[in-house]
Amino acid sequence: MTETKRKYRVASLGEILMRLSAPAGEHISQTDSFKAHIGGSEANVMLSLSQWGHAATFLTRLPENDLGDKVMQLLHTFEIDTGAILRGGERLALYFEEKGSAYRNGHILYDRAHSAVTELSPEEVNWAAFFEDTHWFHWSAITPSLSANCLALTQRAIEEARKRKIPISVDLHHRKNLWQFGVSGWDVLGSMVENSALVVSDPNTLIKVFQPEGIGLFEGFIYPRECLSFFEKLATKNQTGRFAMLHREVRNASHHNLGGLYYDKQTGNSAQSQTYEVYPIIDRVGGGDAFMAGLIHGILHEESVQQVIEYATGASVIKHSVTGDFNLCSEDDVKAMIKAETKGIINR
Repeated sequence: MTETKRKYRVASLGEILMRLSAPAGEHISQTDSFKAHIGGSEANVMLSLSQWGHAATFLTRLPENDLGDKVMQLLHTFEIDTGAILRGGERLALYFEEKGSAYRNGHILYDRAHSAVTELSPEEVNWAAFFEDTHWFHWSAITPSLSANCLALTQRAIEEARKRKIPISVDLHHRKNLWQFGVSGWDVLGSMVENSALVVSDPNTLIKVFQPEGIGLFEGFIYPRECLSFFEKLATKNQTGRFAMLHREVRNASHHNLGGLYYDKQTGNSAQSQTYEVYPIIDRVGGGDAFMAGLIHGILHEESVQQVIEYATGASVIKHSVTGDFNLCSEDDVKAMIKAETKGIINR
């Protein structure tokens, strides 16, 4: 990738983990072998953006051992700027995955306590260097949920980005098994999310975070038109610039219908992507991160709302066919898949 193609610099921070996946069809308690993958929500976003021609930089802390070295080598392979990464701490975070199939749900078991990044304090970071020449900053609600240090780190990063007037995006991941250090996410996320350029989330999570007057929680399946109407209504009550959501109709663990929804407050326009029937799903981990990366990519290139949501959804659909946490595809791959009249053929 030449420097002239890397027009925009995007920064993010978070935890990088090793995923240990049991073979398809096997329970965690049953298997005697696991497939290892490196990933993490924010790192997944940065890797996609780097593949699509952006200068991507990532902040985390990695242990000074072979696993930390493995992560660094992988990031260098995909030309991620690792200059802000600190080394030290006890360990790399792990999680174990049991894949769902048909009508059997998947299962995740975390082993991430005392990982290196959870003990990183904001004072250890050179914020001026981290945000130098940055055009966009991205974070997810997973990182502040990991520890008091990670909450302070994320809050400081948001403060520094706002001070520099850098647009901010957030993926409001909610993990019920996190936030175990005496703080409730619902009490702190509202102030962290306000004035964001882009928020990706489902309506009920947004309601819990923003607590808008006169809007109650949805019950049952939420149809696309209801989501878009809700985004428009919520935008009148706060300063968030854009809302988006990967709309997922789950038939079973192996079979989903995916579509994207997007509302841009600045233009007042909303858009819905084409719907894709994804079956069989190879690996859905990172599907939302691919969607987020696609949104950022389209917004930075000032594409229309329809172009933005089509690209983001197409990127997520491709990720569901790729094993591992990262979405290994080029910009041309995404655009070709969106335009193809027949999906899934062999290109010869």
